[in-house]
Amino acid sequence: MSYADVEILGPGSDTPFQKGRTDRNGMFMFRPDQKGLWQIGLQDGMAHRLDLERELTDIKNGYHAAKPAETVSRKTSRPQGIITGMSIIFGLFGIAYAWKARSG
Repeated sequence: MSYADVEILGPGSDTPFQKGRTDRNGMFMFRPDQKGLWQIGLQDGMAHRLDLERELTDIKNGYHAAKPAETVSRKTSRPQGIITGMSIIFGLFGIAYAWKARSG
């Protein structure tokens, strides 16, 4: 996501370790200072959100080894969820009405 807001939480912390924005290529870099589970949240301002968790297992000589992301969740905003739900309901009623009009 280009120019997305980024918030990083360190292991066992509710205070952001770092905040910023991705560049035009969707890249963002941070330098963790301890081992543990890091939480990374990205939001593009248009109700798209990506939450990642990264377990850092080794920190030495400025290089950080990480396991692949195990938890990825995509969340939508409440208004987007409501609109999606209503669209599905209206779509189902439209199909039922068309079916009834066709057969009757």
